[in-house]
Amino acid sequence: METKFIFWHAVIATLTAAYILSLAGVYAGKKRNIEHHSRFMIVTCFITAIWLAVYICKQFLFGREKFHGDMLAYWVCYVPLFTSHMLLAGGTIAIAVYNLYTGLSRMRHGSIGAMASCASRHRRLGRLFVWTFSGTMATAYLIYIMLFVLFRE
Repeated sequence: METKFIFWHAVIATLTAAYILSLAGVYAGKKRNIEHHSRFMIVTCFITAIWLAVYICKQFLFGREKFHGDMLAYWVCYVPLFTSHMLLAGGTIAIAVYNLYTGLSRMRHGSIGAMASCASRHRRLGRLFVWTFSGTMATAYLIYIMLFVLFRE
């Protein structure tokens, strides 16, 4: 297997692991298990950092993948999908950073985290985070399928 595809599989695997752990953290938060919620979310942040490092290395070493389909498929399917993926990913990262900050800063004051103070904003953004991260994952998988399954070289 080529090195480029090893990097691609590492990118997909770490992103999937981060997604699954974030859903487990959201579930723990809904059950008001704050200790597990915070642990899952902190581990999710570390795995996301690993994903980012692998993704940047892949981009630096191999550059962007080229779309090998026809121009109609490129402009009608790939470009809108890629644009929505980038917007969702940016929104997900912004929401995650803010929620991580509020969760950790509230824990520092001896409270039970974001559940005690500023809880409604943390919860609302947490719900939005689930939707944006789910959309990011769905579009990431669709882009991968378009690049490596449907429109291969």
